[in-house]
Amino acid sequence: MMFCDRLFEAQHRNQSTLAVGFAPALKKMPYSLQRYDDPLLPYGKAVIDATADTACAYVFHLSAYLAYGASGAIALERTLAYVPPPIIKILHGPFASGEYARAAFEDAFAADAVTLIPTTETDLIAAYTQQPNHAAFVRADNAPDDLVAALQALTARCPGQVGTYRQLAPGQAVLNLLVEPVVEMRWYSVEALCTAQGDDFREALHQAAARLRQGPPPRRGSA
Repeated sequence: MMFCDRLFEAQHRNQSTLAVGFAPALKKMPYSLQRYDDPLLPYGKAVIDATADTACAYVFHLSAYLAYGASGAIALERTLAYVPPPIIKILHGPFASGEYARAAFEDAFAADAVTLIPTTETDLIAAYTQQPNHAAFVRADNAPDDLVAALQALTARCPGQVGTYRQLAPGQAVLNLLVEPVVEMRWYSVEALCTAQGDDFREALHQAAARLRQGPPPRRGSA
């Protein structure tokens, strides 16, 4: 299925444009999960269980997981595999070359999309859009005209697979898929959604995500 169709399906099934971001840090996890020898996977499952009916996407910070070494890489792979379809899985590098494309997608982590550094190099972006079920989001804070032009040109070649992301505040960003009309995802880190660390963590996170969910506009071609 085309990436844009997957995203439309996820947004309309959950009536949400919310993307939940994972950047796990042990001291910020719920106290009950900090007792695990390897808490990253239980933490990921707990967040997904609490938000899978209110989110259209999850964004995984690669560096936060790799900071834990091999156990972090394993936890990332297994957490990505735990995400139920059709929710979108985005691997936040942000990548600066095309050498990570195989690792990002089916050969390793099985993400659906990645983030990239600000770039006008269409070859770099194209490396992550070789398959129609994949997409790439380029950082575009205060995007210069040449970056906008490059993205528009590549969008014509890879419709529904190219987007941008912009940082709004700590733990908050917006992702836009460059289709007509633009499809938006509002990205909040888990900590930006909820700071609870007690036994009420799951319920507090679910309630916070439910408050921020926002139904998407009608799907293209619908009444």
